[in-house]
Amino acid sequence: MERFLDILQQNDDFIRQWGYAAFFAAAWLEGLNSMIIGGFIASLGKLSVWGVLVVMTLGHICSGCSWYAVGFFGGY
Repeated sequence: MERFLDILQQNDDFIRQWGYAAFFAAAWLEGLNSMIIGGFIASLGKLSVWGVLVVMTLGHICSGCSWYAVGFFGGY
């Protein structure tokens, strides 16, 4: 756990600059684990809780629509 916190401290500028975009992509591609990590980083104060919530919600919606489109246009 201490190693994880050290990595977060070393990459603070990157997280503040690209964190929302990274969490959007992570929510679109992966889902639940990225939401847990996003909440943890927001609790540390590196990102806004509301910002992470909005970005993760949009990512999950886009993911659902993407998989629906694959099923709709791809068929069985």
